[in-house]
Amino acid sequence: MRMPRKQCDSDIYHVISRGVGRHVIFEDDKDRQQYIDSLRVFCTKECVTIYAWCLMDNHVHLLLLAPMEAISATMRKLNATYAQYFNLKYDRVGHLFQDRFKSEPVESDEYFLTALRYIHQNPQKAGIANVASYPWSSYHEYIHAPLLCDTQFALDLFGSKEAFVAFHNVSSAPFACMSAETNRGVRNVEKLRETALAVIGETNLEVIATLPKNERNTLLKKLKDSGLSVRQIERLTGIGRGIIQKVN
Repeated sequence: MRMPRKQCDSDIYHVISRGVGRHVIFEDDKDRQQYIDSLRVFCTKECVTIYAWCLMDNHVHLLLLAPMEAISATMRKLNATYAQYFNLKYDRVGHLFQDRFKSEPVESDEYFLTALRYIHQNPQKAGIANVASYPWSSYHEYIHAPLLCDTQFALDLFGSKEAFVAFHNVSSAPFACMSAETNRGVRNVEKLRETALAVIGETNLEVIATLPKNERNTLLKKLKDSGLSVRQIERLTGIGRGIIQKVN
């Protein structure tokens, strides 16, 4: 009997899909591109947001945002479609992927960034290539331009691409909590709260969401103009990113 998957309120999961018996699932770059193309298609269909990805020879790491039902549907269709392609190309029969994919809930910003770095550092830890030179991960989307990923979520947490790069230059144990030394890209929540309160006066930040639209938007604009990122304002006020982004 299969154990039910762990669910989390954030709807963010680190997903790992392995080749059966550690079988190689990518023989060449055409295979990798085929997988990426299919990943894009099925994530779009199921409204799954991609935060990070990395393709290794015999397994895949993904950092995804969606209800688990949508992620399960995506992975089921993705792995079945790719296995069909792979078996046909290499005159192979049978299962390609090991059982069902593994998933780990990501329930804090700190853990999110740790998982992000762990995914991007996989090739380096395996002795294949350093983070910046490995072509089959989302690291380059964060440095240059996003293709599959929503990069803004993480970059808002870091505050800059420079902080993102510095964070990835620090080696970490798998899923270790970030220490004070490696947490330079993430601002302390209490400091953010103090900054926000200083900008808007004595108003309780949580009350902003309950104010009339015009009053709410005036305060949100003040917070944005102060240099706080959309993600930071979202965390402090509980107001959705879509609303904050529209305030001018």
